[in-house]
Amino acid sequence: MMMAWGGKGYGGPKGAFGQAPPAFGQAPPAFGQAPPAPRVILPPTQAEPALRVSGGRDLTVGPIVTGTYFEVFQNHGRPVYKKNGQVSGSLDVLCYYWDERDGPQLHGWWFGPRIGGDAVWAHHPSSEMLPPATGWRVPYYGPPDPSLTVVCGGANKRPAPGVLAGPALKQPMLMTGTSPSPGGQQIQGGLPAGRLQSSGVPAGVPPQGNQLVPPARQPPQAAEPEEDSLTSLVFAHLELVVPKAEAKADALKKLAASLQAEQSGLGHDALLKRCEEVEASAASSKAAQKECIDLVPADQKGMTQARRDQLASLVTKANSFTREAEQILAKVKPLKQQAQEAVDVETRKAAAAKEDERVAAAWAKHDLDKDGLLNRQELQLYVQDEHNFEISEDKMNSIFSSLASDKAGIAKEDLPRLRMMVGIAREEAKAKQRRLQAESASTTRAS
Repeated sequence: MMMAWGGKGYGGPKGAFGQAPPAFGQAPPAFGQAPPAPRVILPPTQAEPALRVSGGRDLTVGPIVTGTYFEVFQNHGRPVYKKNGQVSGSLDVLCYYWDERDGPQLHGWWFGPRIGGDAVWAHHPSSEMLPPATGWRVPYYGPPDPSLTVVCGGANKRPAPGVLAGPALKQPMLMTGTSPSPGGQQIQGGLPAGRLQSSGVPAGVPPQGNQLVPPARQPPQAAEPEEDSLTSLVFAHLELVVPKAEAKADALKKLAASLQAEQSGLGHDALLKRCEEVEASAASSKAAQKECIDLVPADQKGMTQARRDQLASLVTKANSFTREAEQILAKVKPLKQQAQEAVDVETRKAAAAKEDERVAAAWAKHDLDKDGLLNRQELQLYVQDEHNFEISEDKMNSIFSSLASDKAGIAKEDLPRLRMMVGIAREEAKAKQRRLQAESASTTRAS
């Protein structure tokens, strides 16, 4: 799914309009020479920043967030501002607002490289329509930094390319070999465009000698829309997340293939662990594909056809990777279930064996005469040590009459029944003790 997003930045194409114009007062072409081909000179883009961020005591975060910002679009009913320039070579710096849909702790204005992302630099809990001037937490988990200030002002949106913010020229200037006139009129061969007829050149007559040459009219062509700030921002983020999503999809395939090849030689515990690793990798891959798709804007009218084709290819491949993850999970689920059941059986067997060892040790400890039977004295010690219970004489006689009626004591094979009978006797003794305490308390209150 590696997609070629182009080079750094997504500005308009570079052309002749980016070159320096000829010096003012340049001499016209020599007699008998045709004037140079006309070219369009566009004035540079100028606009007042929407935000100016300055100050900050933190030596790491301060240089990242300080600078000038322009408004690029909206999020949660508030403007989103993008810093002029990037940090660390490829990271954008955004100032955006997040509402209370995810809880009050995530509400407010943020500085970060991506809207709603986990990485952030500064935070302010305000819900104002514009970023607050002071009171920002820098870094976001620290105390407010009074030295960081945010000043709102100027135009909120950068003007379209070729338009000046002040009273300067509003339209491109057509030039042949001279400089523009101070009034901004189109000039051809050193004369204003409105003076062609007065110079003696009839309409439709080919020029001769040193006569002025009007520019040839070209048929109109449908131009692709220039890339806006939102498109540039979307593709800048995709350059970061798409390679990560591809790497996670590849890692999932490798884990699944390895599990399939080695499962017959793995023990139940190892097989269960490998299945859990594949499940975790599949969840991570699906989340990464979703992050890519979520970045694709629904409204793509302002994008070039090439950009729309790139996004369509991205969505197709991300959905394909997600389906592959679901298929892998469907195969791993029954395998994990079998391994889990086998592990549970082994765990129960191990617990039972451990209990048998403990019971055998307890029996050996209390069979003092080593005759394989517990007599009354040995039974009394056993109940005290193993059940923390002082058994009464009546219960002792009842147990012996049930388990050792024709023997000198209780045999080892009767130990499970003995444990049950001692447990019942202990609970009966506790219930009797609670009843006596309640009767005593009632008598005390009555007196």
